[in-house]
Amino acid sequence: MRTLRVLRQTEQGQALLDNPERFLPDVRAEVEAALTTLAQEVAESINAFVESEEAEAADRNEIYDPKVAFKSRAGVQRLETEVIRLSKRLAQRDPSYFFQIEPIR
Repeated sequence: MRTLRVLRQTEQGQALLDNPERFLPDVRAEVEAALTTLAQEVAESINAFVESEEAEAADRNEIYDPKVAFKSRAGVQRLETEVIRLSKRLAQRDPSYFFQIEPIR
């Protein structure tokens, strides 16, 4: 999963990716903490997606194997779309969900 797509959802996140020197080393600890939290949220979203797919497959008496699904471009794109959609929904409830650290320089 591309945590970077979630990071790019804010101007600050885009700025970090484009010009990290505007943030580092001045606010390194804050950036690391924010990125760690965001990566954990993305990982939880991925796990929730897999669990949902497994449950839906079981209802159809099928088996969902994420190793197989994520080997295809379509499978990865579907996951990515769902994680971005969920991230945007969470950010509507809590705007601090996305990367919000302002650059120093």
